[in-house]
Amino acid sequence: MQLAQRLVEAWRHDRSGYTDADLAILASQQARFTALTAADLPGRLAAIPELAALLERQPLRVAELGCGGGFYLDAMATAWPTAELIGYDLDPVAVALAAQRLGSNPRVRLRQVDGRRVADDGPFDLILAAPLHDMADPAGVLNAARNALAKGGVIAIAEAPYPSEFLGQGDPAERLGYLTSLFNCLHHQVEHSGPGAVGAVVRESDIRAWGASAGFPSCTVYDNDGEAQRLFVLASG
Repeated sequence: MQLAQRLVEAWRHDRSGYTDADLAILASQQARFTALTAADLPGRLAAIPELAALLERQPLRVAELGCGGGFYLDAMATAWPTAELIGYDLDPVAVALAAQRLGSNPRVRLRQVDGRRVADDGPFDLILAAPLHDMADPAGVLNAARNALAKGGVIAIAEAPYPSEFLGQGDPAERLGYLTSLFNCLHHQVEHSGPGAVGAVVRESDIRAWGASAGFPSCTVYDNDGEAQRLFVLASG
C-alpha cells in the first residue's frame, strides 16, 4: 500500500493506515526541521529582554515540551553549560533519537510523557514549546506550563512565521504547512479540538487565544525578518 493511500486510511481509521516504519520516518523528518534552527535558538532567546536576566539564574532550569529528536536541548545545553534541562515527548521514537543525540549528559533528562506533566518536575525558569502546534491540546499544555513556572519565569513558543491572518489564498509556505499537517500534528489536534484544530499553520491570533485561555494576559512577539521561527513570549508576571 502506497504512503498516500495509508495516509487516507489513517484519517479514516484513527491512524491505523500508518506502519511503525512510517512513524520512525516522520520522527526523523521532524528532527531535521528542528536541526535547521537549533544552532541559532539560544542566541535568539538570550536577545529577548524578558529572558536576559532570567538566563543568569543559577541553576537555570529549562523544560522543552515536545522535544523531538533533541536538537534544541543539545543546543541549549551547550550554550548554557550549568543549566538543568528536561525534555518531554510522547513519541518513543523521538525520545530514542534525542537520547542518542544527547548521550549521557547528566544535566539533561528525557521523559516520555505528555507535556502537560511538566508541573511534576517544576518549577522552571524557562519553558520552551517549539513547536506548540504538534500538541493535541495547546491551551491545556500552556495552562500546565504556567503552573510549572518559577517566579518570574517565561514560556517561549517557536512557530514558523506564517502571516498573522489568513488572506484568502495561502502562499507557498502556507500550502506546504497545510500539507505536512496531514501527516502528524493536525491529526492529533482534531482528535482533541475538533473544528478548532489548526495544524502547522499557526497564526498569532491562535497563540494569543491559547495564552489567554491559560491565564496569560499578554503575549510579546519577536520576529527575525521572516528568516527564522517567530518567537512568542508569555510571562508569568
